[in-house]
Amino acid sequence: MAQLLNKGDPEFAHILEVAQINEHEGEEDFKPQPISSFDALWSHMALSDAINENVRDTIEGAAQCIREMGDNERGSVLSTARRNLRFLATPKIKQALSRSNFDIDALRVRTY
Repeated sequence: MAQLLNKGDPEFAHILEVAQINEHEGEEDFKPQPISSFDALWSHMALSDAINENVRDTIEGAAQCIREMGDNERGSVLSTARRNLRFLATPKIKQALSRSNFDIDALRVRTY
């Protein structure tokens, strides 16, 4: 989470740039546009393939909401998220969160 908030999605940015180049292969005057790692993150989120439909809709909705923000508002939102999630990077929290047997899909099963 912290990496995404701080760096975006540089791997997906690269994938999008390669796709852009392949799409315009053979066009002599084509100049690829650099894709920021944060724009790539929003695109990747919008293409979520989460199995759980509610999770997928939440991810896609968050991406759309962020894309619709102005630069200043988006910067403020990211800054606030980074500041308020900083505690997740502490060693004890990292250790506590490193393992889990939690199954989100089990929440949908009624056992009464």
